[in-house]
Amino acid sequence: MKELTTNAISCRICGERVHLIDRHLKEKHEDCSLWMYQASYSDAPIMSTTCSEEWKVRQKRSSSIVRTPVTKLSAPTIDFAGIPCKINLNVPANDCLPLPPHYRIPTDPKSALRQDIEDAMESITGGDSVFIFGPPGTGKDALFHAFSAKCRMPAKLFQVRPQADIEQWLFSMGFNKDGVIWDIGALLEAVRDGYDSPIDGEKIPYKILISDFDRSVPEQAEIMRMITDSISGRVEGPKGNFYSVLPGTQFFFTGNSCGLGDDRGLCISSNIMDSSLLDRIHAKYKFHQMTWADEVHVIRSKFPDVARRIGNLTLAKVGEAVEKLRAAIDVNYVHMEFSHRTVCGWFLKMRHKITRRFPTNKLPKTFLKDCTRVFLDPLDPVNRERAETSINPFLDGGCLDEGDTSHIHDEDLADRL
Repeated sequence: MKELTTNAISCRICGERVHLIDRHLKEKHEDCSLWMYQASYSDAPIMSTTCSEEWKVRQKRSSSIVRTPVTKLSAPTIDFAGIPCKINLNVPANDCLPLPPHYRIPTDPKSALRQDIEDAMESITGGDSVFIFGPPGTGKDALFHAFSAKCRMPAKLFQVRPQADIEQWLFSMGFNKDGVIWDIGALLEAVRDGYDSPIDGEKIPYKILISDFDRSVPEQAEIMRMITDSISGRVEGPKGNFYSVLPGTQFFFTGNSCGLGDDRGLCISSNIMDSSLLDRIHAKYKFHQMTWADEVHVIRSKFPDVARRIGNLTLAKVGEAVEKLRAAIDVNYVHMEFSHRTVCGWFLKMRHKITRRFPTNKLPKTFLKDCTRVFLDPLDPVNRERAETSINPFLDGGCLDEGDTSHIHDEDLADRL
């Protein structure tokens, strides 16, 4: 005890013997900080010899401890169509394709689209280039948008327009004082340089989506060939030189047909394509329409007000009508497009009619029938009659005029469907 007292130092303010001036100031002189004390008494010690030696011993012990290096946390994963996919937290959301509103992976065990998506995702997560084709409204582009958004994959979208100069995606010719110059296009820059993360500087390969691939006209074929050739790892430049594609870059393509044009005659902008172009793409998948068991959840999400107003029983009848009409289309009994977008147009009409005509009043018996005009009016008389015959049994009030059956032919629809 005598040694500790001997080694103590005196506070220049009050004379008290202490070992640490900093602690003493906090306890006895709150209005004086350590830096103020040192400024006033520059030659005054702030720690006793005993305390200083103890601090050195502790520092030595601390430096001899073997510390485990901090490991980088593994990236979180998300279940996407049954496949665990890593989420890249180094990519901001605004550098990915936007997530489609109300998007959901089908869960109906009977859904062909569910199997389509699962098979496509196996190829996508395996690093393949993928071409998805099928009727409008089957979620072809939406799948790639959702994959990019949910897994934070940097991506760029390029849409084919007939007669447009898509060569500019790769390079364009310009002039300066020295003559002709070639500027690198957005697509070539993306596949060559990749994406630099603003968070940690990591270089990440882009996902490239070529939408409406089957709308390419013959004049665009050679450029499309150069794009599909890039899947092999290089792109030919305008002067015969080659640019290397960043390893890991993926190409996705979408369209309504797979090279033979639209055999239904509904998507006339779908063109016949050179098989050598398609052969360069690793995997091709045809997407089908959603089943009503999956579609009804999307409809409830998009039109909750309409779903509440018409009720579950009426909504189920709408579903039966949708399935029956699509079945008639599949066997070529009705020639029309009845995609998810068309169904949304039907519900949008219901919303407008409820809002403007029946905000509080009871809905009329012919409410569903009155709203079918949005997709029946464009049809020719024969197909309209067949479409009305298909959905009439499921709609209150029906689509056919009561009492007048002169326009109904003796066709056994049940045998056709």
